[in-house]
Amino acid sequence: MNYYMQSIKKKKKIACRAVDRPAYGFIKTSLTAVLVAALFAWSCGESICMARDRQPIISGGEETRDAGSGMKKYENAFYGFALSYPRTYELSAKRGGAVTVTPKKNDNYRFLPALVISKYFVIKGQPLQSIIDQIEKKMSALPYYRLNYVSKITGGPKTSAESTDEIKVCREFSDAVSEETVYEVSLYKLKTEYLYEISWQVPRPFSNSPVADDFERIAASFKTLDAEGTAEVLDGAPVNTPAQILGEANSLSASGRFLEALALLKKAAKAGPATPDIYLLTAKCYSGLKDYKRAASSYEQILKNYPDNLEFLNLYVDSLIMSKDHKKALKFCKKALDLNGPQQAMAMAYINLGNVFLDMKMPAEALNSYSQGISRFPSSARLYNNAAYVYYLQRDYNSAADYYNKAISLDAGYKSAHLGAALVYVQKKDLAAASFHYSRVLKIDDKCEEAYTGLLKIYREMNMQKNYDELLNSLRVKDAGLYDRVVKKAR
Repeated sequence: MNYYMQSIKKKKKIACRAVDRPAYGFIKTSLTAVLVAALFAWSCGESICMARDRQPIISGGEETRDAGSGMKKYENAFYGFALSYPRTYELSAKRGGAVTVTPKKNDNYRFLPALVISKYFVIKGQPLQSIIDQIEKKMSALPYYRLNYVSKITGGPKTSAESTDEIKVCREFSDAVSEETVYEVSLYKLKTEYLYEISWQVPRPFSNSPVADDFERIAASFKTLDAEGTAEVLDGAPVNTPAQILGEANSLSASGRFLEALALLKKAAKAGPATPDIYLLTAKCYSGLKDYKRAASSYEQILKNYPDNLEFLNLYVDSLIMSKDHKKALKFCKKALDLNGPQQAMAMAYINLGNVFLDMKMPAEALNSYSQGISRFPSSARLYNNAAYVYYLQRDYNSAADYYNKAISLDAGYKSAHLGAALVYVQKKDLAAASFHYSRVLKIDDKCEEAYTGLLKIYREMNMQKNYDELLNSLRVKDAGLYDRVVKKAR
């Protein structure tokens, strides 16, 4: 389920974690926005709405033949699966997933019934139930979402090498485009580091219809093949060269769909030599999934070709910090401090050094590192922000406020600094100032849960019931899922 699958990630909770880390934005790659836009242009002309985006089709090694009893058999050697479907249905190469099955006659539907087969790359060894739990956590934010049941299927079908774990999930939710309540049944099959999703959707009134029965038959016929093929991609498919695959992976990563991006990156690496672009994007995806050890490994591959590139080195150090390899992080911090590069990158070397010490619970050394950086790069808002955070931890709220305000004066749109300043002013009992900074955050990011929660608590403490109610009502209209999460936190 593409738009929420990529949110399968662990959340690391640290109170008031306003410390800045390296960003990816200043690393230039060969990918272009024009390429990404072209890749997605094919999906914009459908007249019958689908509930969700799916990963683009990478077809290949396909074969359709008669399976008897009014059924056709379909095999996809590229993705490694086979299924059977009725003759009154058709296969689509334009609606997402590895393949989509839809009724040939579909004029009577506002929401088109469809069965979609998708394949995702997942972290090897991750339990299937854990993956499903994370999917459901994200799905619960959909409008009028309801989980009907989750059924674990034991003793799944055997391949020549292993058994396949299976879980079946039934859900309902509202599709905003068609305004239909969608009834969905998804079967998840986990095979080593790949997750197959066989998911069919119909309008709620058709949940017990012949169409639903047909989809159940198709899903039941699904089986994985013992080996994947390496056939060429079909003509007309949206992804068909290593460069296009890389461009598509970049787009998926930018939208937070890291697992799908990794699956495409693996194909790009197989299709041609592994380039720095592939390693860089792979590292970014692993960082997005909080798998910092694998991210560090990818950065190491880049540094073999670019050992003196300060931007890459900073990203490598950051991944070492997040994976708690402090000894190696300090070693490469020292190397980074000796390199020349863009001012922002040189300032980031001091930020990384301070972050290593801060992660090692050595706040004095961290503050000294940030201060040294400020003396060399006084225009770095990030250095002031991180120094302010250390002062906050030390309960020196006056100094923390001064440094946060300095960071904001250098970058008025600095979200982390505004959030940090708001927390400081809450501690100083200056709720008006805290309210100002939370309000500024919402102008920068109108979906910031922390800012909404902080404002609601302030309005409640100051008995500003009208402001409290107006903020809640506006949030309810804007985003029902965000509203629920904020209300829980505010309480």
